[in-house]
Amino acid sequence: MSSIANDIILVILAGLLGGIAANSFRQPLIIGYLLAGIFIGPFTPGITVSSPDAIGMLADIGAALLLFTLGLEFPLKTLKPIRRIALWGTLIQVVFTFLAASAFWYGLNRQFMPSLWFGTALLSSSTAVILKTLSNRHLEKSLSGRVMLGMSIIQDLTVIPVMIVIMNWNSVESVWFAPFKPIIIALVFILVMWFIGSRLCSYLFAEIARIGSRELFLMFTLVAGLGVGYLTQEVGISYAFGAFIAGMVISESEYSHKVINDLTPLRDIFGLVFFVSVGMLLEVGFLRENWKLILAVVLSVTFVRGIFLALISYGFGYRRIVPLALLLGMLPISEIAFVLVRMGRQSGAIDTYLYNFILSATVVSMLIGPFLSGLTAPLYRLYLALFFSSSPIEAANFNPEEDSCHPVIIVGNNYIELLSAVLVTCKFDMVIITPVHQAFIHLRKQGIPVIYGAPDQPDILEAAGVTRARMLVAATGNYPENRRIIEVARNLNPDIKTLLQADSAEEAELMTDIKVDEIIIPQREAEVEMLQQTLNHLGVDKRWIVHIRDSVRKLDRSKNINPDMIDKPAAILE
Repeated sequence: MSSIANDIILVILAGLLGGIAANSFRQPLIIGYLLAGIFIGPFTPGITVSSPDAIGMLADIGAALLLFTLGLEFPLKTLKPIRRIALWGTLIQVVFTFLAASAFWYGLNRQFMPSLWFGTALLSSSTAVILKTLSNRHLEKSLSGRVMLGMSIIQDLTVIPVMIVIMNWNSVESVWFAPFKPIIIALVFILVMWFIGSRLCSYLFAEIARIGSRELFLMFTLVAGLGVGYLTQEVGISYAFGAFIAGMVISESEYSHKVINDLTPLRDIFGLVFFVSVGMLLEVGFLRENWKLILAVVLSVTFVRGIFLALISYGFGYRRIVPLALLLGMLPISEIAFVLVRMGRQSGAIDTYLYNFILSATVVSMLIGPFLSGLTAPLYRLYLALFFSSSPIEAANFNPEEDSCHPVIIVGNNYIELLSAVLVTCKFDMVIITPVHQAFIHLRKQGIPVIYGAPDQPDILEAAGVTRARMLVAATGNYPENRRIIEVARNLNPDIKTLLQADSAEEAELMTDIKVDEIIIPQREAEVEMLQQTLNHLGVDKRWIVHIRDSVRKLDRSKNINPDMIDKPAAILE
């Protein structure tokens, strides 16, 4: 068996054992993968891989697949509600982080150019680690999760022009124009992909799907994602950035859910290889000699970046758990730092010490980042217990003290505009609970009954009148948050009717043990509506349309539907 095959087996086996160990201690799998990479890396005794460079190339594919699926699950419409903080907030943070980190290293070593490289390396947080950590906790679609991912993506994009500036620092002619080239190329690439690629991809996906081969569909998916990444690399932009844009384009097509479903196992395997390979980069001897300084730098500089992010989010109107989530959840240094220091070392701009220091700091930040991110919820609950219970509750256009008030309580920010408008028009008592201050201000101006606060807190639900409420609609689309909300509401009003939104069949399956009255999956409801309209235009009897619709809704939502599962009325077959 070839050495590369042996290395792949060793990497997967080490990742498996590391993942099992991390899971046993209730830690994110990433930590297990990173530690596994350290143990089989070239800088530790014992069993090691024979071709670290080959594993590194596989890791690049893993990073691209992670960001490709992130683009699939994070379409452009998802960025729209958070576009102000994702763009302008991130740019403000990048400027302050660059200045603070560069000044920090200059204060330690009094070297100007290495300080700029150090500041650039710490500009952005690891999108891959953040995504994996959020996914493990089912938080990637929560408000804080979307803000974190949106800002992390913009951070990665800003590194490109900054990196080109410092690489061309000694070239007077190009230093002022260098940053604009990758930005212009990126914008042109996005426009081409959006206006041409989206239409072409939809057509090609339809043609491949018509063949009916799952293998060919998966192969085309890989070509679409990784191929576009290769094209962006050829024009001087990040390989992973191209894969992310390809994912965002495909997310607008009707095949996005099938792509995600088919690609997830492959993504997880290559993701394991990526994180194990990151652990292999850590030079244990260097870390042993400099661990105090490395840990101090990681905690001080990344916490400073986290404080910037938290303050910026607060300034943009995000309250409650969001600033704390940004402070603790975006500590891991981006994997782009590996590319950056490699280029810096090849050009002679940084020495071996700074190269190893940044590598070690990045790996250490990835190790402690998921653990610190896990402290967000406990610290937030502690904050609520100490301070929030005595804080005044902000409410507008709503008086829950009226005995005749039996409201419909709506929590979350999804699908609420039409629902709230109809309920107000029909003169139903209703109130929206939102943890987003901007949303509270917007709804207040519209005259919609709204309460600002965390919907999983008893005092907030009591202020909304949950003890007399006739119904609770949870439109957060986030399983952990929905679970907490329902548990608190049930304790206060065991008879309250509940309706939940789930973003996938897997989430719906997790929510079944909550014993709610109804679970809505928007994608499935869109499919059912398409079915009803199709049968209606074909002239099918409306009674049978209702019969088929109800039979489809009773099917197992976690399985793909095939013709044998459909209950066919005899009248249709005649």
